[in-house]
Amino acid sequence: MSQLTHQLPNILLPASSDLPVDIKQKDAGAAAFSEEFRKLHGLLGDKEQLPDVDSIRVELTHAASSLYGMAETAAAQTTSAQTMSKEDLSRNLREALGDIDRERRRLDDFVIYDKYFGVARSASYTRDDFAANLTKTVARLLDDLTHTLLNIDDLAAIVRSADVMLRSCCAGDGDTSLESAPLVATANVPSHAHPRETDTAYRWRLGHHFFALCAEFSRHCLIAAANRLPDGSPHEMADLIDLARLTLRGTTAAMWYATNMSQAAYMGTIRPSMEAVQIGGFSGTQNLDYERLKKTRESTIKKFCQRYGTKDDFQFEVREAFVAHCEAEVQDLEHHTLIAASKVSMNPSLLQGSGAAFPAVEMLRLMAHGRRGDLAIFLGSVE
Repeated sequence: MSQLTHQLPNILLPASSDLPVDIKQKDAGAAAFSEEFRKLHGLLGDKEQLPDVDSIRVELTHAASSLYGMAETAAAQTTSAQTMSKEDLSRNLREALGDIDRERRRLDDFVIYDKYFGVARSASYTRDDFAANLTKTVARLLDDLTHTLLNIDDLAAIVRSADVMLRSCCAGDGDTSLESAPLVATANVPSHAHPRETDTAYRWRLGHHFFALCAEFSRHCLIAAANRLPDGSPHEMADLIDLARLTLRGTTAAMWYATNMSQAAYMGTIRPSMEAVQIGGFSGTQNLDYERLKKTRESTIKKFCQRYGTKDDFQFEVREAFVAHCEAEVQDLEHHTLIAASKVSMNPSLLQGSGAAFPAVEMLRLMAHGRRGDLAIFLGSVE
């Protein structure tokens, strides 16, 4: 088992608009992780019997082990994995900010978020960069999931979205040259000597890394679906929108994982660490990957509405895919509301703390209500 676990991870993400990934799902039969993911899907989706926790932990450990071997191979192929300076980040973000309608915000807002979470940005991001960061992040995540108390639906969402992304960037045709590390025949992960605070910071950062990968991939699927207009296959467009929904659900599960800690740990360790970055801390609106996903969702729905007009004019498959996606957006904010309630109760967010004491959970509820407006496009009036 790799000794990477519990060293605070860093990640490389794109500064430009698109992921260099072929979204069409390939046959994962040749990839080292495929058998372990198949077993995990079976255990987490069993319709006839309750999940066997010990078996799930064993398969999580096996899957993590296979991916650690792939991550070490992929890391050797990356082209731009060096950590960038703040000046480099700002320069690359000037290109990226064009994605979000030239938002009037300081570049430092996004740089602060990236610096806090150990994110570097590359303007020449490659498929190998994505594969290397994805495999290492997912390996760490599966490894640590054996120590969490996560809802089985969220665990299944993590496994499903990880599988979708891995099969898009890591599965090859024919025999694979990637060999899995020796499987560990026990669910026990080797112990590491580290302070309790490191556990909390590690999970918080790693969860946000997986969130970012899912957000970028979900956004890329929406862009690809919009690019199929005006004459693309309805089935193909619906499939892409469904992939965007699956990985959007991965972002929701990533936040449950990142916050899988006590309220005392969050308020006593995580919040102070965010406040230490700058006075008042920062918020999710300074998460570049999430902001880009939101803008892309809005522009994609607009493009499809311009093409089809009213909900009754949409091709059935495409309309149903959008209904499911918009519902996932609403549920995502409802989940975020529950997470906020469990960690900050009725306290304001960090950025609101110095102003009006408006509870963070109420702000999230208002946002969820706004998201229901998108459903009205495809379903009719929503109360």
